Amino acid sequence: SYLREPTKSLGWRRAFYARFASVAPAHLCSILARHGLESEEEKHAIDALGHARATLAASEVRSRLRSQDPELRASAARFAGKVEDADSVDDLTRLLRDSEWFVRAAAARALETLPKSNEALVALSDCLEDGTWWVRANAARTLARTGERGRRILLDAIGREDAYARDAAIAALATARI
Repeated sequence: SYLREPTKSLGWRRAFYARFASVAPAHLCSILARHGLESEEEKHAIDALGHARATLAASEVRSRLRSQDPELRASAARFAGKVEDADSVDDLTRLLRDSEWFVRAAAARALETLPKSNEALVALSDCLEDGTWWVRANAARTLARTGERGRRILLDAIGREDAYARDAAIAALATARI
């Protein structure tokens, strides 16, 4: 009945999807597959499935990484990181160059839990000079947690002329668990 008459309250909607994803993730995934939700509802469903670590939804959610809706792209990126969906690395790398800062930030953070290609490392390095603090911070954090290759990129960034890259690299290295 909720899907026929969704509530206007954001808190209730989030709570509904959180419960739905934890007790019936397969059913919620099938609703996503039928494209039976409005964009805003789909975003809440994807976020809830990610919080529930519902890996069975990975292939369905992965298709949202190419959505026209930037909110869905960001939600799908967060989901990929939470469920450690290694098949999404190429799409997440592409999203590091998205036109929306919050999509770039979500992609940078999602890559933290995934194996990174050389192309992803280069794109994360480029993100250190992004005009948005969240993108720089998430890229630097991901690089700091990538091991020796990521730390080398951050050390090189300290020598850059770009103050944003330098500051992001120093902050990430200062808090890195080495």
